[in-house]
Parts: sequence; C-alpha cells; structure tokens
Amino acid sequence: MEAAIKRCTDLYIFNDPAWFASMTSTPTEADEMIRIAFGRVSKEICTTLFNMHRVITDMMNSTIATETDMIVQDDRAAATKHIKQETQAQRRTLARTKVLARELMTTLNWARFKQCNPACGLSEVCVVPMWPIGTVEEYERPRCANSSGSGFDGEGERYWR
Repeated sequence: MEAAIKRCTDLYIFNDPAWFASMTSTPTEADEMIRIAFGRVSKEICTTLFNMHRVITDMMNSTIATETDMIVQDDRAAATKHIKQETQAQRRTLARTKVLARELMTTLNWARFKQCNPACGLSEVCVVPMWPIGTVEEYERPRCANSSGSGFDGEGERYWR
C-alpha cells in the first residue's frame, strides 16, 4: 500500500531532479516550500483515502469468505444470522470511514464550505461572503440569488471587517 500512497502523493508533484534541472530558472526557496507543503497535504489525503479503502475491502473480503462457506454448507440459519452480522459490520465500516474522513478534515483544518439549502435553481447562485463583500447573515444562512441581478451584497452587518 505504501507504493500506491507514494504514486497518489506524487501524482501532481514533480519530484524528478532532472525536471527541476531543465527549468529555465532555479526554483526558489518559496517554490521548494510550496512543493513540500503540497506533498505533505497530498500524502495526508492519499493515506486517508487508502486507509478508508482498506477498511471497506477488509469488510467486503470477510463477507465474501463467510458467504462462500455458507453456500458450500447450504446453511440457511447461518445465512440469516450472517445477514444481521453483515449489516452490523457495514454500519461499523461506515462509522470507521466517517471517523477517518473527520480526522482528515481536522488535520487539514480547511475552511468549511457553505451550501444553500434547498439547492439553487439553474439561473441562480448560492450567495456566501467572499472577500470583500458579504454579510454575517449571508454567512449564517446562505441564500440563492439570480446570477444576473445585484443581490450579491446584502444589507446588514459586514462579514469582512
């Protein structure tokens, strides 16, 4: 799995020294810091996704092995019991993958995205504060507005102070 995580991590990062040597200008310290930061974030995301995949495939492999045994034994009582156990295993697996996703979100500490609920129509956009416009009300309760109308800088307390 480590090789797969490395391929995933490096997918959008050029770690090839020959590529860097071919650049017309020498990468700056800032360029290197950006590359390292991007690599660390990519590795964190890739590692979490592969861990989630492992949790799911482990559960699936366990289920397949048990079902194969029941088919060979033609045991209907065991099959009924297995269905209940499988449902519990699926719930535990879903709970574990949610924990992994939440841990990733906590680690990354990225801003949470707001959504309009209900979703906007085809000719509308979801209005949320975007520098330098927006209100506290629009942050707390995003709203739909016609994309050709003004409605993008509502009345009220400014979100960006």
